[in-house]
Amino acid sequence: MYKLVYIPEIDTAASGCRLEALMRANGYSVNDLALKLKVSPQTVYKYIRGAAYPKTPHLLALCYLLHCDLKDLYVYKTEKSTEFDEAYCVHIMNLQ
Repeated sequence: MYKLVYIPEIDTAASGCRLEALMRANGYSVNDLALKLKVSPQTVYKYIRGAAYPKTPHLLALCYLLHCDLKDLYVYKTEKSTEFDEAYCVHIMNLQ
């Protein structure tokens, strides 16, 4: 007999802002992170915008570089957080 398992949905916009916040808190620019991950800067921008997800090796590298756990990189949608607070994202973007 199979059990139903709840798989949370990732809030891509919030996760991208969290990635950018962790990146800046650890002193990385988009170009720095792209060089470390051996991807193009456009790929890192896609991660930040939430247009793409990092592959598993890149996730592990991000955890190492940003001194965080895998669970810290993603924001999951819940009943309360279905609407992302754009003011927070704008605030993070203005910290450049």
